[in-house]
Amino acid sequence: MLRRFSIVFTLIAHAGLLLAACAVQQEQPEEEAAEEAGVEEIAEPSPEEIQAEGCPEGQVSNEAGTECMDASEAPKHEPSEEFQRQQAAEQVRRYEAGEMGTGENAHVECQMAKAYLDGGQERLDEIQEPVIERAFERAEQAARDAMNKENKGERPKGPTLTEAFANAGYECEEPPAPPTPAELDKKYEKPADNPKQREVQCGPQSNASPEFREKYC
Repeated sequence: MLRRFSIVFTLIAHAGLLLAACAVQQEQPEEEAAEEAGVEEIAEPSPEEIQAEGCPEGQVSNEAGTECMDASEAPKHEPSEEFQRQQAAEQVRRYEAGEMGTGENAHVECQMAKAYLDGGQERLDEIQEPVIERAFERAEQAARDAMNKENKGERPKGPTLTEAFANAGYECEEPPAPPTPAELDKKYEKPADNPKQREVQCGPQSNASPEFREKYC
């Protein structure tokens, strides 16, 4: 009888230990359970950390700089109207200062920038869309003529982009012509400190200007 009680007591004791272990397992925090399972939980950076160090690789912060998200999920933001106006004004300045060259493309881009500054994208589209539509119609007609090996189609006529913007009152001042190589040589020519180099500058093969030769040779 004593032995039977001892066996029963041992079984009860083991059962109690198992129940206690289960209870502890249930009360254990999720972080510790994950750690024991070998799973490392990635902590989300705080807003302060985001602002100081940025987001982890492959993520970007929201506009407020308080949360990180996958770059593929980030909303695409269009440049603000104020920013686009600043860009347009800078384009006009650069063209008229001669920093963009004197080609036709640079000229029409300056005209488009002036139209945007005057009436935004709506004004820009109002002028350029008819010109673009005519260009497409001419291209389609040319393709039809080439296919039929004849030239019967009447091409739509109208002003070019440059003419359309000029007719609408958007014209840009032509920038000054770029300096010629001779003018650049004259502007930047400087006498060498080394006497041997000075002899080369003054030699018959040199492209030194008459003013340089008169002053330094």
